[in-house]
This record gives sequence, C-alpha cells and structure tokens, in this order.
Amino acid sequence: AEDQARLDEVERLMPELAFYIDFFKDDRPFEPVPMAGICTPADEYLPMFSPDNELLFFTRLSKQQAMGDRFAREVEELTEARRTSVQQPFGKGGPLPPPFNTGDSYGGVTVSLNNKELFVTVCKPVTAEYKNCDIYRTRYTTRMDFATGKQVFEWGALENLGPNINTDDGWESQPSISTDGRTLFFATVRRGSKGTDIFTSKRDDSGEWSPAEPLPAPVNTTGDEKAPFMHSDSHTLYFAARPPKDDRGNEDFSQGHRGIGGYDIFFSRLGADGTWSQPKNLGSPFNTPQDEHGLIVSADGRTAYFASSRFKGAGGLDIYGFDLPKEARPQDILIVKGEVTDGTGKAVSDATVSITYMDTRKTEVLKVDPADGKYATVVRLKAGSDVIVSVKKPDHVFDSRSFSLEDTARGGVAAVDMKVEKIEVGKSYRVNDIRFATNSAEITGASRYILDELIGFLRENPGVRIEVQGHTDNVGDLESNMVLSRDRAGAVVAYLTGHGIAPGRLTSQGYGPTRPAATNDTEAGRAENRRTTFVIMGR
Repeated sequence: AEDQARLDEVERLMPELAFYIDFFKDDRPFEPVPMAGICTPADEYLPMFSPDNELLFFTRLSKQQAMGDRFAREVEELTEARRTSVQQPFGKGGPLPPPFNTGDSYGGVTVSLNNKELFVTVCKPVTAEYKNCDIYRTRYTTRMDFATGKQVFEWGALENLGPNINTDDGWESQPSISTDGRTLFFATVRRGSKGTDIFTSKRDDSGEWSPAEPLPAPVNTTGDEKAPFMHSDSHTLYFAARPPKDDRGNEDFSQGHRGIGGYDIFFSRLGADGTWSQPKNLGSPFNTPQDEHGLIVSADGRTAYFASSRFKGAGGLDIYGFDLPKEARPQDILIVKGEVTDGTGKAVSDATVSITYMDTRKTEVLKVDPADGKYATVVRLKAGSDVIVSVKKPDHVFDSRSFSLEDTARGGVAAVDMKVEKIEVGKSYRVNDIRFATNSAEITGASRYILDELIGFLRENPGVRIEVQGHTDNVGDLESNMVLSRDRAGAVVAYLTGHGIAPGRLTSQGYGPTRPAATNDTEAGRAENRRTTFVIMGR
C-alpha cells in the first residue's frame, strides 16, 4: 500500500515535472535588444506593427505642462514611427494627430494588411455614453489640399464598432485583425465571461460584424487570457494567460494554462479543420515569475518584440526584440505589396492581382485599391513550391513575379511595383523572372510558370502575334552571346508551341548584348540586360 501511494504521488507529479523540464530547456542567455530609434527616457509600451512592419504604433508616456499649470502631468500618447523598409531602423516617432490623442486614453492598435484601416482601443470617461474601453476603427482617406493642389492622406473620424463587439458596461481592448480583414480578435471582460477572455467577431461582405464569441477551448479557460496577436500567417496566435486561483488563493493549473507565475506568453495554431492546438508556454528565459503582458512577432517570424522594465534601457519601460525560438515561429510567409501603374507611370485603379500556388495550382484573386492602385497580399511559402503573383487588366499585357521559400531572406516583406501596359502593335514588353541555366537555353523550373502566364495571355487574346526576343549582357564574346540569346528565344517559342499556341503566331530573334536596357558597368545593370521580351507583331 505504501509503495502504491508513492507510485500514485510520482504519477501525480510527472506532468508537473515534464512541464518544468520543457519550460527550462532553453538555457541560452536572454539578451533582448532595445529597438533603435524608439526607446527614449520616457516609457514606451503596447507596441504593434503594421503587417508590412514599416509602421510601428505604441504608447509613449510623456510629461507635459500646459501654460498656467504649476506641475507637469503624465500624458499617454498614441505614437507612430515609420521606416522605408524592414531593413531600415525606425525613427523616434511622434504622437498621432487627431482624431487621436484628443483627451481620451488611446492604445491597443491593430492595422489592416494594406495599412489603410486601423482599429484602436479608446477609453472614455465614466460620464461618456460608453463607460469603459471600446474598440473603434478609422480608415486612411484622401482629401484635396487646396493650398498645395495635392491629395493628402489622413486618418478619418473614429467609428465605434458597435454592440456586436462593444458593451456599455464591459471592457473591450487589445484588438488584432486577421490579414484578410474578416476576423477581429480582442480581449474583453464582460458579463458572462470567466475573467478576461479572448473573443472574435467575423465581418461579412457588407462590412457588418457578427456578435462576438469567445474563442473555444483550449485557448480560453476559467483563468485569464488577453493580449491576442494573430500573425500574418493567419494560423499562429500569441497571447498572455494566467491560471485562476483556487479556494486557498493558489494558482489552479488544472483549470487554466500552466505557467511559472503571473501572466505568461503562450502560442496556439489554428488547424485546417478550424480547431486550435493546445497552447504552448513560450518558456524560459522569456517567461518569468513576473507578468509578461503581450508579444508581437515580425513578418518573417524570426523576431519577437515586447515592452519591459526588466532590463537596463533608455527609460523605465522600453520596447525590446529577441530571436524567437524556432518551435514558436509562425509559418513562412512573404507580404508582397506595391503599386500597379500603366506605361506612363500613372496608377491603375481597376487591375486584378492573382496569387497562384504551383504545387496545387490554387489561385487567389484580389483587386488593387481603386484610390491609388496599390495592393498588398500574403504569400505562403514552403519548400518545393513556387508562387506566381500576376497583375492583369483586360486589353493590357500582364506582369508577373515568382517567389519561393528562399525569399524569406527579404525579411518577410517584398515591395514589388507592377506594370500593366496597353496592347499596342510594335511595342516591346518584358517578361519578368524568366531564367535559364548558366550559359544555356534550358528554362529553369519557376520560369515555366511565368511562361504559363504568357500562354494564358495569348489564349485570352487569340488575335495577338508576337516575336520573342532574347537579350544578354556584354560578358563574353559577341558571337557566343548572339547564339545564346537566339537559342533562349527559340526555347521560349518551343515551350509556347508545346502548350498549344499556334506556331504561326510566334517568331523569335536573338539580339545578344546589342540592345542593352541598362549599363553593363554594374552587376545590377548586367542583370537587367539579361532578359526576355516580346513585341506585339499584330492583333
């Protein structure tokens, strides 16, 4: 009986022992780096990236003294910092202009994929119609500045998301919008909820939000869950959680997420069947016996950011970044964004963008923003599968780019401007991302997918006849380059005819280095000159 009692005790302790072994398995030094340009002697906290990671929103606690005041007072300002690309540091940033920072408390921001819709938490005074914190939204709109004669972009008026999301006697905060803009995650304390929970609401095609519902188990428990951050991979959710207390005031891990004390950071993944995986504690050294309130993750999934006063920074609370363990990283994605223009450089407002996954041939289609011709999309990357992004418009020549897993080196974001030009007889058009084996006319794998787009163009325009033209740089002797360019143009024609395009619609010509598009004095210029083009010969 005594042995059985000991065995029962061991079995009872085994899950706890397994948790602590897993929790402390990463024994590397934890040396998070303060964000350059952002951290100041003032407190900075509640960070949130735009999906392309070129905007950073956060709260900065500053001291301000109005004229006539004897003492300075602390003011929380919703602050925005910008950078031109993910490879560049952020500037210091400054407070957002109205409709923000007008007297109420603002914070907890999330931004749509195209950076043109923003959701923000606003906490009103108790005398206001909405007595607690609610979630609002605003859109980036244009107006004419008559002083300069130019259009300017600015955030429009704040709109309360209404009773399907907000309650008049509850607390709604910490929003996170999905990349498709259809699902809003947020934290709330309201009647019927067990502590702080994570809720979601779905937006339909008319723009209406469904009544918010709590995320099911295993994400929500009888403990507290808050600070949701849905990564742009649309599968990985990061959040903070702590277990409930038992009757003796101790943490009851049987009823909540097991941690090391206070709030810990967890992550869970959304499966193809719509269920969530068992949340996993991010572990040591990030989680500690103190509270860890929230975490955001870069577009490429490699770096996580959080606010803390645990380290010696520029001020009290500062924003830090650290390498996220591989097991906690989201799926590999690439945010592809840019502007679609015509042959004159004017924005095209009515083009469509298609994203085709070559392993499944599944295609997703979106429209460019009619206001400025810009687009943004998330491309999911995996080994052995190329992705083709194409821009099309009726009676125009398409533009395409190919992406693969190797493009994660871009930092999770690729800025790619595309061009759709009107079909004109005698005009030359470039086919981007057509690549050949070195010193060979052999078409490489991903290039075939681009040529499939050319085949689609020719089928959609059955009267069009083209001449395929090959070009090289000036490295090597002229005769060899002329032969190589001719053979490559011929290989393209052979591919097209082999896939059903009538030979009578196609001719080919090699020009070697005789028609450079750029200087041959630089590698970038030589790469520009190694290209495949086609000329519309008739239609």
